[in-house]
Amino acid sequence: LLQEFSTKMDNVEVACCMFEVVIIGGGISGLSAASRLMSHGMENFTLLEARDRLGGRMYTRSVDGLNLDLGAQWIHGGSAGNTLFNYAAKKKLLGDNVLRQEDPQPTYLLSDSRSMSTADLEKVWELYEGFEDGSAFSPKVLQGVLQGGNFYDLMVEEAIENINNSEDSFLHNVEDIKNALDSSRIFLEILNGEELKKTNFELIDELPEIPGGDVILPMGTRSIIDELAYDVGLNKLELGAKVEKIELDDDYVTVSYDDGGMKKKVTTKHVISTLPLGVLQKKSVEIIPGLGDEKETIIQNLNAGRVSKIFLIFNETFWIKGEGNVAFAHSAEEMEEGRKNKDWRTSVLLIHEFHGVDNALIMWVPGDAAEIVDNLDDDEILKGIAEMLRQFSGDPEIPVPYKIVRNTWTKDPLALGTYTSPGLNTQFQDYIELSKPIPTAENPRLLLAGEHAHHLHSATMHGARLSGIEQADKILDFLGNLN
Repeated sequence: LLQEFSTKMDNVEVACCMFEVVIIGGGISGLSAASRLMSHGMENFTLLEARDRLGGRMYTRSVDGLNLDLGAQWIHGGSAGNTLFNYAAKKKLLGDNVLRQEDPQPTYLLSDSRSMSTADLEKVWELYEGFEDGSAFSPKVLQGVLQGGNFYDLMVEEAIENINNSEDSFLHNVEDIKNALDSSRIFLEILNGEELKKTNFELIDELPEIPGGDVILPMGTRSIIDELAYDVGLNKLELGAKVEKIELDDDYVTVSYDDGGMKKKVTTKHVISTLPLGVLQKKSVEIIPGLGDEKETIIQNLNAGRVSKIFLIFNETFWIKGEGNVAFAHSAEEMEEGRKNKDWRTSVLLIHEFHGVDNALIMWVPGDAAEIVDNLDDDEILKGIAEMLRQFSGDPEIPVPYKIVRNTWTKDPLALGTYTSPGLNTQFQDYIELSKPIPTAENPRLLLAGEHAHHLHSATMHGARLSGIEQADKILDFLGNLN
């Protein structure tokens, strides 16, 4: 099946070979597709990965002896209904006992250097849980969701009104609770990967959630990637191969790529593209004749994800284990002023502990502020977080981080985003449309895969894995290899 074509040893093109399938992207979706092909006897394929490493947005980096997941970190849904959990268990990647990340119930600090009272703190946790699980959605709030209104503000307004009308209102500082709830919208934005005003929250609320909590991979997400790469075989993987163009005709697909300055082409019958949504939106890779108007519109309507995840590394810690979860309660006025002045600090809600590391915390920054932070140098971020810790704690000598570790995903040209969320004009069927082969199911030349292309589990590692497997199955079925 492997057919050698003519070779031109000039600056235009080099070796051109014929494969049955070419997979673009060596993240979990591409590797899962490759593994699926292998397990069904289809070995005439190659995988092209632009980076000098595999994994994509699953990126475990070793720093000072610490394994830090700079991108995806947890398996969302630790139970048998999750393909990735099952794979990790089969490969003995979860350790002797399954570890789960606990939801941080942080101590809220106020901008005037006060801590919230215990009674107020418990009330905030109680109310926020209702916000997150939807039980606080009154008819008025639901109408705000359906009409694209600011439903979160409506929920806060109703919650504060209920406190004021309650018999125990005298026990609470209502202004402190309101500031904490106003700030906590940032937590929903972190979970969803984008500011709420740009997100179809009704659609997010309809998507299924696999039970089992957020499972920790003791050796990081790299352990998953390494196992998949072993399953596929290193001889099937070409690193440093940056795809520049995908050209379709009736019978073949030609993929042009740059390999360390050398221009190459490969011809194939089928392509599974796992290019991230942000890359598709920017059209960094030329696709001829295009994806079609419907898919192009869907791609532009989705949110590619804007969240900056930053590890704060300390020489000295200000917390003992289990007490390092801190939330900064900005008032609505402070956050609005911060947006006007492009002050990213007013978009920081939470810093928290994570399993296995005693001298580091994770900080999250969503939305516009994520793009601002991703364009700042490390010293500016260190200065900003030190100022916040000292201001909100009221302790001028509180230990502050000496170093940060991060990957700037929003400006990374091979990612241009973090994890997908539905935009205001996104519909459920859009995810199904994205996964349909091009030009047709009867002639599947180009198939899109990735965390943005799964109709039930978008924005997750297991969704990306399922997407790659399902697209590989369509090719196997077309070729008659699927049992």
